[in-house]
Amino acid sequence: MILPGQNELSSPAVMGAAQSQGLYAAEAAVVAGVSAREGQRVRAGQALAQLASPQLDQRLALAKVLEADLAWQVAQQSFNSELQSKGTALQQQWQAARQQVAGLQSQRDRLALIAPFAGRVADVSEALRPGTVVAQGERLLQVVGADGVRGEAYVDEDGLAGLRRGDAARFVPDSGETWAIACRLGPIDRLNQAALEQPLLASVYGGPIPVELRDHDLVPLRAIFRVRLEDCGRRDPPLREMPGWARLSGERYSLLSLGWRRLAAVLEREAGL
Repeated sequence: MILPGQNELSSPAVMGAAQSQGLYAAEAAVVAGVSAREGQRVRAGQALAQLASPQLDQRLALAKVLEADLAWQVAQQSFNSELQSKGTALQQQWQAARQQVAGLQSQRDRLALIAPFAGRVADVSEALRPGTVVAQGERLLQVVGADGVRGEAYVDEDGLAGLRRGDAARFVPDSGETWAIACRLGPIDRLNQAALEQPLLASVYGGPIPVELRDHDLVPLRAIFRVRLEDCGRRDPPLREMPGWARLSGERYSLLSLGWRRLAAVLEREAGL
């Protein structure tokens, strides 16, 4: 009861790439070409796929014709009495037409899927094939960074008490596809998570954390707290997030001190009501 024991606990956790970004269809479009494949290493700025929108191309072509016509009228205004009668309104119309062309050109440029940083291609959608029509906002692929991994573990109130930033931690994936990954504890959230942000760990999707769906949110059925896992070493990051368990080593404490902490937590909650 009095002597401190070893405080090591296992908590549900997820490990993934330290840097990751999804690429989406900026407009409803047709896949015109694909140069990326699953697992391919890419450099920053490399073209991965090209989308095309005939409707957008038509609007851009018409806007360019109107802008060119207005530019000619502005250039000829000082020599033409009829154009002079339009005054500064003609110049304003031309500026508006130029802005419309620039905006449509920017929309068209976003139809090119470009690697935001060096890394590997992952989660390529089945829709990313030449000739396929994709909807606006549809996720088409993921790019994960070349180095570094990071994770998140979720602990209950008892486990939270003995954890300190910088303590040792190990992540063990459920799949067994890699050895345990040594990390350090990063920032520790002291506020209860109102919604679980990791669907892989949710009970409704087969995970270990009991939750229920409320207005599309995964709401935990008991108090959980998020702990970041950092300094996990330089290694090839996984192409997809891996669920598993985090072995966390925290402060040693006795059963008597644990009971006192629980009582203090209850009193603190009741005092705040």
